[in-house]
Amino acid sequence: MAELILLASLVSLYLLPAIIGRNKSDAGAIFLFNLLAGWTLLGWLGALIWAVSKEAPPAPAVVQQAAPTPAAVAAPARLVASENVPLTQAPE
Repeated sequence: MAELILLASLVSLYLLPAIIGRNKSDAGAIFLFNLLAGWTLLGWLGALIWAVSKEAPPAPAVVQQAAPTPAAVAAPARLVASENVPLTQAPE
């Protein structure tokens, strides 16, 4: 029984970086790195640092709009010029 508790404790300690980083967007990569390179002290420390590091904010979305064509730019001017709306004067 004591051996089972010791084994569970050691496995939990070995997978500690993956447990800490389970809610990050790259949790799968942290788990794989921890699983494959965690047997080295450097790999385990790297996974732990990766798990506790702050995530970079998402890049802002860039929306590119096509430049208006000359006909599209001139169209509103023609619409305004063709309207025959009389101007009223403000009362004095």
